[in-house]
Amino acid sequence: RMVNRCCSSCGRNFTKQSYSNTQWRKGVGVSRCFACVEGGGRNYGGGQINQQISNQQINQQMINQQANDRQKAINDFRDFLAEKRKITEAAMQPNRAAQTARRNNATRATFTNHALTHPFAEGGFRWVAKGKYTHGARAGEACVCKWFKTGHVDESSFFDLDIKAMNKAHELVKEWNSKRMVDKLVKVNIPEVWTFEHQIGSPRSGKKVLQEPFITNYQKFNSNNGWADNETPWPRVMQALSHFSYHVSGGQFVLCDLQGGVYADSVVLTDPVILSRTKMYGVTDLGPLGISSFFSNHRCNEFCNAGWMKPADQRRYFQPQAGTSMVGGGGGTNANQHVPTYRLGGVRASRASAFNLQFGGIGEN
Repeated sequence: RMVNRCCSSCGRNFTKQSYSNTQWRKGVGVSRCFACVEGGGRNYGGGQINQQISNQQINQQMINQQANDRQKAINDFRDFLAEKRKITEAAMQPNRAAQTARRNNATRATFTNHALTHPFAEGGFRWVAKGKYTHGARAGEACVCKWFKTGHVDESSFFDLDIKAMNKAHELVKEWNSKRMVDKLVKVNIPEVWTFEHQIGSPRSGKKVLQEPFITNYQKFNSNNGWADNETPWPRVMQALSHFSYHVSGGQFVLCDLQGGVYADSVVLTDPVILSRTKMYGVTDLGPLGISSFFSNHRCNEFCNAGWMKPADQRRYFQPQAGTSMVGGGGGTNANQHVPTYRLGGVRASRASAFNLQFGGIGEN
């Protein structure tokens, strides 16, 4: 509250604004107001004028303070509403980690003979054909099936290793999403082993394939030998994800060979590679030497954390290139993943037969 003081000359009460700093410091019973000092003695008229001026100043200060208080109250209320809205939106959104897996969510699909004899893409040791789901939540959507090139691998063992690697990749990406390292979600296509339905005269009857949803806007982000595309934000995010996977696994794994589709709200990965200390994930798992090679070429970026672990050995053992490196049989090879060989102008659906296995039946025509 405002403190008044009686002028020793005119005897009127004024606020501090009516006194000079020098007069105010003289204390009660000695201080003289501006009007008395300037008028040289008692000046009731001047005192009254000074009092009027002082009252106007007080009134203006009160008006300003009230305006400031109102604006602060408005700002505080807006902040409260914004925070409440964020909490509500977060509660309404599904758990980020739960959204990591992108599954078939279907029981049957169909592929034209043309699609199967002219795969639209290939990897180092398997072909990729495009088809369409016919039954289930994704009915009508595009899908792909993948099968092995003759003589490259033992199908039964590779299916197990492929699913095993994908499960580990899913686990690591879930951890990434749960930490909200970036605003957008990273998803993983989860393949399943499907079987071609029995059709008379078909050489594919009973053959097994890996089945998963189709992705668009394909892009390769890094490889399993140390190569990386660091030119745009998403590849740098993927490099950080690879580094994160090493840190969060205590130095046991590196999730790499990251490739997939870039969407408005997410990126969907397919066919990632797991590098492990014990080389447990098949021919693309380059083991400890692969882990060292990744870090030989890795440069932390704005999406990495300075506290994340790195291996002591960061020497290069593989030549960095966009192709996926494979080892086995005493040697190493490199093969480009997802190299388009033929693109279909359209996909024609066919009616699947009644035979259906555990995860899904695949028809052809």
